[in-house]
Amino acid sequence: MATFIIYAIRWAVTLTLLYSLYRLLLQRETFHRLNRAVLLAILVVSPLLPLIPLHTDEPTTFDEVLAKIEGSLLSLPTSESVAEDTLLAQEDENAASGLWVRYCAYIYIIGIAVALTFYLFRLLTLARILRRCQRISHPIIPKDVHLMLDMRIKQPSSWMYWIFIDPIDLKQNADAVLRHELTHVRMGHSWDLILCDLTCHMLWCLPFVWMLRQDLVDVHEFQADEAVLQGGVTLEDYEHLLVRKAVQTRILPIMNTLRHRAVKKRFAMMYSGRSSRWSRLKLLYLAPALAACLWVSAQAEVYKTYLNGKLVEQKELEVVDPNTIKHVTVIHSQKMVVVETEMSGIDTTVFQPIVLPEDTSFTDVLRHP
Repeated sequence: MATFIIYAIRWAVTLTLLYSLYRLLLQRETFHRLNRAVLLAILVVSPLLPLIPLHTDEPTTFDEVLAKIEGSLLSLPTSESVAEDTLLAQEDENAASGLWVRYCAYIYIIGIAVALTFYLFRLLTLARILRRCQRISHPIIPKDVHLMLDMRIKQPSSWMYWIFIDPIDLKQNADAVLRHELTHVRMGHSWDLILCDLTCHMLWCLPFVWMLRQDLVDVHEFQADEAVLQGGVTLEDYEHLLVRKAVQTRILPIMNTLRHRAVKKRFAMMYSGRSSRWSRLKLLYLAPALAACLWVSAQAEVYKTYLNGKLVEQKELEVVDPNTIKHVTVIHSQKMVVVETEMSGIDTTVFQPIVLPEDTSFTDVLRHP
């Protein structure tokens, strides 16, 4: 669990760095396709960057903080008394803070389970809606898209290649409504929401991921609005339609709907002019942002050696007498495995998996980098 928690923290920090600069520089631009691509890139890159194996000679401040958190989360096996002697003082000092860290980790894991359960429930609700609807045809809708009709649907919506509409909207607002929802289907906006929702559920306690989701939904609506206006619907009629739909109830959060709470923002985007092409140069912010994210993902190569329960510096290891040592503990990255040596009476505990030849001497173990 500790490894996953540390990974989630690095994931969250990476996403926050990338998204913060997007919100500062690109959110107000009218490059809807570009903005959508940037937001999706953030969703894809942020969980991958922490997996890149980068190492530094000296630990960064962020790395030291994560090391303390990881130390509190790890439950280290101590079959020998040496492990207890080595870590007893540290455990006493950090007992209170470590307990709170564990509680927060448990709450976070439980939150993920609850969020995924609710998401599964919404998918099952969507399946029930599909079963009760009647499929119909319309000249605007191609054959590969399913138009579903139901009197209980008061809010036109779409998900994947299904479009949901009620008889009143089909009769009065078919052109604008169907063009709007067909744009969501054609552009694959449902796939965007699936990726974004999974990220939101995994990082449910991070406000920035929910802000990113809202910005992504806004971009979806801007693209659909633009397609409707280009299709021949007048701006005045479309505005009246959006105002009427703004007071209706949404079916499911996982679906694309004509109703969207940021109606004022959509109106402002419809009346705004196109952004200058030079505004695309703001994408250059990704270079320093990625560098900062790589710095966050880097981990220091730090080794600590304990001889008979006492911390020993690297210089002291070169002159130590192996005959005076009963136990050796080498800590690296807080990951522990037990390496048995052929020398009787010697137990070597290494906090990182290493591969040593069978004829490795005790001195070689001490000097292992």
